[in-house]
Order: sequence, then structure tokens, then C-alpha cells
Amino acid sequence: MASDYLQRYPNGSYRISAEELVLTAKIKQQTTDYRSALSRIKQEATTFANEAEKLNQSLAELNDLSGKFPLVSDAELRAEFEKLRNQMSEQYMKLVSQKSLQEFLVSYNNAMNGGNLTVAAQVLGQRKDDTDAELVALIKDFPQRSLSILKNQVNQELAKDQFNNANNILSAYQNIPVSLRQGTDAELEKLKLEVDKRQDQHLYENAKPNPTLSNLDSYLKEAPLKAMQREVNAYREYLSKIDPNAVIPNLQLQITRIEWQGAKEGDNVLAVRMYGQAEVTKDVSSENNVNTTLPMQTFSAASNKKLEISITVTYKGWFSTPNNGSATFETTPVELASGKKVDLRNTEGTLTASVYFGLTGYPQAPVLPDWKYQ
Repeated sequence: MASDYLQRYPNGSYRISAEELVLTAKIKQQTTDYRSALSRIKQEATTFANEAEKLNQSLAELNDLSGKFPLVSDAELRAEFEKLRNQMSEQYMKLVSQKSLQEFLVSYNNAMNGGNLTVAAQVLGQRKDDTDAELVALIKDFPQRSLSILKNQVNQELAKDQFNNANNILSAYQNIPVSLRQGTDAELEKLKLEVDKRQDQHLYENAKPNPTLSNLDSYLKEAPLKAMQREVNAYREYLSKIDPNAVIPNLQLQITRIEWQGAKEGDNVLAVRMYGQAEVTKDVSSENNVNTTLPMQTFSAASNKKLEISITVTYKGWFSTPNNGSATFETTPVELASGKKVDLRNTEGTLTASVYFGLTGYPQAPVLPDWKYQ
């Protein structure tokens, strides 16, 4: 053989011819092996057409053929190689794309079904293939589908009076890109208003049964709409007027009713004295239950100031003026404003009358009406 000849006669006259024979033999052998490998890889391309990892391994082996068989120059084999490589590359990219789409759909649907709208929007935003019909459909469907989920989430929180949670859900949704929630602004505004109304009403109805200054101030500070601000401020003004440290002007003691019970019937003199004022008298008849007023002097006092009042009814007889009942008591403007009943007894201890006192000029509590969005 030529190779044996070269070993025995390396500098012989047939050296060049022998080298050509050796090269020709190597080319032939590599071409045969190349064709065999190409045929095997073509079969693998069919077998692993739907298995991305194995198809990629075969594709890598195909790309290594040129380095493994460098002497192959057959144009037909090269063309077959290029055709096979293109087919396998296209199929591999298709499988990769399908896998990516499946993973995307799983991530997206998991987020939507779990109510994680922000995550779902992020998954959509990371998908860049504008030609993907399924992606385009999902983007088109996202505003209404997400809005439905959002409403359900917000209503669940409203049912539990969890207004901060409801507002946090709305805020998170508003951070989603506008391009993914087109056409939802009007519905979002309505939903936000509903949350604010429910919270405003809740805070007002918490304060209404016990309208202390603290509770009313909490409403004015925390209520998002302050729909009842006017009414609450009116009540706060009333509370400031009756504050124990505030002096209320232009108060006047009055008797609203006398119910005679065991008194001697006839004409009487009613005498009323309040500490710090002159005594006031008035003729009254004990024959009937009466309403009467007293020309008492107006005065100023704090709502809880102690007032000492005495009242005496003296019968106007021909020969004597017996006591027809009397009482001395302590009270306060706030008690008098609510109405105070005082029983009168004569010197024998017999109940003669019940006198009902009132007070004019005392601030009246304004009505806190039912909550209303104005």
C-alpha cells in the first residue's frame, strides 16, 4: 500500500504520488463516515422532532461534523447538511417557543386565578412577541377580566369593613401600566367612590351614638369624603358651649308645670329664690295644675355649676298663712335644661305638689341625622 511504501522509502521518487493516494483515501473514508453520520442525525431529527433537549443535542452533533470531518468537500453533502441544519434549527426554536408560551400561560393564569393582578400584568409585560395571537388576545381581555376580579376583592374587604385593605387593592391596581387597563378609569372612579362612601358612613355611624369631642374629631380627621362635616361641626360647637369650663350666658330659671296633690285649695303665693339672686314671688292657684313662668333674673354659669334653689308655696288664708309646701335643693344648669322635678312638702311632711323646673337659654343639642352623601 502507499502508506507502507512511504514508510520504507520516505524520499523515493513516488513519494508525491503516494501522498496523493493517502489523501484520496482519507477523503473517501471521511466522506463515507460523514454521510453515515448525516444519515443517522437525519433519523434522530425525525425521532426527536418533539423533544427539544434531545433535538438540541443532535443539532450540536450536526454542527460538529465539519470539525470532525474537515476533508469532506462534497457539494451535495454540504447542501444536505445545510438543509438539515436549517430544518432542525427551525424545529428546535419552535419547540422552545412553545415551551416558553406554555410556561407563560401557566404563570399568567396562576396569577389571574389567584387574584394577583399586579403579577399577572408583569407577566404580560415581559412577553414581547406582538405577533403572538394568544398574547394579543390576553392583553385585550385583561382590562375587563382584571376589573371583575378587582371588584370582587374590594367588595370582600368592604363586607368586613376593611377599608384600608380595599384602598390598598385599588392603589396596587392603579400602578398597573395604563396600556393594560385601558377603558377602566370610569369604573375605577366609581369603585373608589363606593369605598370612600362606605368608610365615611362607617366612621360617622361609629361617632353618632356617642358624639364626644374625640369621636367627632376622629370622623373629621379620617373620613375621606366628610359628607357630614357640617352636622358634625354644629355638634362640636354645641359641645364647646356646654363644656364645663365654658360660661353659658343669658340663662333664666323657669317653672314649666305644677302638679298639685295634697295642698290646700285656693290662692297661694309662690316664692322662688336662687342663690345670688333676689327672691321672686308670684300668685298661683292650687285648684288646678298650671303652667307658669317666673320673671327671674338672667344669669351666666358653666353647665356643671352648683346652683342652690329654694321654693315655698304659702296659702293666702283669711286668718292664717299656712305652709302649702316647700323644698330646697341643689342642681346644675345641665340638669335644669333636661327638666327637673322637685316635690314640695308642708310642715307635717305631707306631699303637697310636684314642681317641674326648666331653663331657658341653655344650648340645645343639634340633631345628628342619618348619614347621607351630599
